[in-house]
Amino acid sequence: MKRDIRISTIRMICTLSIVILHIFQRISGLNSAFHIVTDWLNLGLVMFFCISAYLYSNREIKDKVNWYIHRYTEIVISSLIVGIITIIVFTLSGNINSSKIIGCLMSCIGLQVYATNSWMFVQLWFLTYILFFYLTLPFIQKISCKKTSTIKFWSVIIISVISSQILSILIERSIGITLLSTGILLRLYLPYFVFKRYDINGNEIKPFIYLCTVISAISIPIICILRYTDLIGIPKNIVELIFIYVQTLAGFTLFYWLYRFFAFVKSYNIILNLSDKYSYEIYLTHCLFIGYSTSLIFKFNNIFLGIVISLLATFISSIIVNYLSGIAKKPFKKLINR
Repeated sequence: MKRDIRISTIRMICTLSIVILHIFQRISGLNSAFHIVTDWLNLGLVMFFCISAYLYSNREIKDKVNWYIHRYTEIVISSLIVGIITIIVFTLSGNINSSKIIGCLMSCIGLQVYATNSWMFVQLWFLTYILFFYLTLPFIQKISCKKTSTIKFWSVIIISVISSQILSILIERSIGITLLSTGILLRLYLPYFVFKRYDINGNEIKPFIYLCTVISAISIPIICILRYTDLIGIPKNIVELIFIYVQTLAGFTLFYWLYRFFAFVKSYNIILNLSDKYSYEIYLTHCLFIGYSTSLIFKFNNIFLGIVISLLATFISSIIVNYLSGIAKKPFKKLINR
């Protein structure tokens, strides 16, 4: 797939926002207001979903089996390498048990949502969502989005979201199992179908984007009042549900505007190339040095030195994981190319 420099630029911003988010979470004890910042830095992860959806919105998948193997190995091999190294390190230190090992492996193969003890890999929840999206792609790509009327297109999307949300709530309450969040899945399916129907650079999409921008501008202050104050007595679970949808819409809208804004970026530089190559591995490894009990941030007298060391350790480990995963992926690439 040909690289899109605007997507590369947004990917770099997303990677930085997620890393900064977890730095702020780690030092949140210094200032309670940091948790508000982290909530909205999380728009970077929403845009990561939008990137995947956009890239596949106009791509046809022909060989389903090989494509499944390729996408799964591309995602899971790197995470498994991180998980196995972490298990080895903690085994040597004597600070591990079977529950942690099972939770680690489940998280690394894309089942974090269903792991009872995710241990050091809570951040891998996104793998479950992206893999579910990939599982459905070869089938939903057959849905014709451009030929149907505007009213029918949006009616189907709105009705599908509402019915899915209601159905998931009913199932969870009646059976007691946790399903994937409809609001988070929307971060993949909304941009996929929108960009499958509309040209991101065209004029036809603009009325919808303007509407999304207005709704986001109005809803963000409202959800902030609901989430961060006690002025309105709404149950926390409802506030959380609204928050997820507001984040989804705001992240999608921001993705669009950043994509249009970065039209002036014409050439790749070393930073963009490094981001494209290592962004996934940075996501996989950074929490081990920044976000959890293994964080290096407070291991030094100077917090800024701790942050620098944590970032350096993240980058070095990302290079190592990228190299090891490249070796591990070779047999699968040969299998696909047969």
